[in-house]
Amino acid sequence: MGPEDQARLDIARNDSDGWLVRLTVPGHSLLGGKNPYDACKGKVLEEAPLIVARQYGTQPNPHFICSLMACETAAGVVPSEYKALRRSLVLYGIALREHGLHLAGCVRTGMLESGESETAVLCGYAESIAREGQSLAMAYNDGSWQRSRRKDEKGQIVQRLSDVRDAAILLARSFASVRHVLNPTLRISRVAKESVGWAEQGTSLVWLDEGWRRAVHWQAESDERLINAVQYGVPVSVGPLSRLSLAVMWPDWLPKPLPERSVRDIAFALNRLPTRNIFLIPMAIAAECVVLIDRAIEGVAAMPSESGPRSSRDAVETAVAVIEAPRGTLFHEVKAKDGRVVSGRIITPTRLNLTLMQRSLRNALDSHRQVNRESFERQAALILRALYPCMELTDESFQICWHDDNTGR
Repeated sequence: MGPEDQARLDIARNDSDGWLVRLTVPGHSLLGGKNPYDACKGKVLEEAPLIVARQYGTQPNPHFICSLMACETAAGVVPSEYKALRRSLVLYGIALREHGLHLAGCVRTGMLESGESETAVLCGYAESIAREGQSLAMAYNDGSWQRSRRKDEKGQIVQRLSDVRDAAILLARSFASVRHVLNPTLRISRVAKESVGWAEQGTSLVWLDEGWRRAVHWQAESDERLINAVQYGVPVSVGPLSRLSLAVMWPDWLPKPLPERSVRDIAFALNRLPTRNIFLIPMAIAAECVVLIDRAIEGVAAMPSESGPRSSRDAVETAVAVIEAPRGTLFHEVKAKDGRVVSGRIITPTRLNLTLMQRSLRNALDSHRQVNRESFERQAALILRALYPCMELTDESFQICWHDDNTGR
């Protein structure tokens, strides 16, 4: 593994600015990084989603679906309700898989400060959620979806999801009692919804306590301002903690309300929201697993036996698709001409959350009068594990560089 493949945390201090923190994550710079759509230029729109998914590598399924939605909009294709529901079930399954793996990583990192036997049990619960999520995604992904059309097989999927639901509730209760606290502030002023000129174009901007904001998708529109506002505008927070906080604060803004059964069984978690304590992210992840399971059970029951007719609309030259991926809001933009890709770009949840990760690490440093490097590096591992599970916190893949005081280099 070369230096270009490593995540890197640079830490310095100077008299004027205090602690300086810069987190570099391969492929996820704030304004740059590899663009998978470069490999799609000149290709027909139908080929682009698979090329993007293969180029990206990380989380290929959400990228495939988001790219497919953008390319369909560009081509003037309207997917049937049947196909839309299948995609939702795949995304639910992917989210459950990734959430389960994330929770297992948080347990192993020591966030709960549990004993060896309890850690093993909780990891088992988390991994069971991941397995059933993978099974759900495979059942409705691509050609394999036909295996789930039989009523008895639908029943088996529902039963397996129901079996891990209690595990998700137990994990949410465990993480609700976490003792770590860190409330990063982005130090940006509040903004009223009415002052955001592009709010009517498919995205509305909402804010949580002290300027922690996130982008909320209504429906994708072909408007370049949407991408520019998110990429070059104010920092935002995305992911399960923001999604559930939004559901608590502004339930009427949600495209789809939380299932009543979910609200009842995760009330203990929802009562802790909204919060800026990033160490409650695992609680939100486990609670969202309950929501995803309930929505998946509803979706499997509602799945029709046959696909309806495909409809069409006018093709457009610029199309934007937005989905809620496991880590947060994912944006794909595709520019097309004569049915072929001209260009495209992606804004990942990691890119959106980079500012939050850096501020969290700086807040952690500011909380110490005398910084013990070994102690802070352990805390940094907990912070990054809560915010970014894709990062392997090993010597081979993650490097912390302390620079001399007052150099700023």
